[in-house]
Amino acid sequence: MVRSPLDPRDNRPRVLEPAPAGRVEVMEQDRRASAVAAALLEGLGAARRAELTGAA
Repeated sequence: MVRSPLDPRDNRPRVLEPAPAGRVEVMEQDRRASAVAAALLEGLGAARRAELTGAA
């Protein structure tokens, strides 16, 4: 799910980046998390929902 490209000119530690399948998985997990958050917020009143969503 990740790849670590090598740069022969750079001796620093490698930086991992998501492979295409990893990017797809991250998008799916983000979608699922957003759906769960939306479902939780639906059960709240408008004032409480605004309070929580404005907290960021």
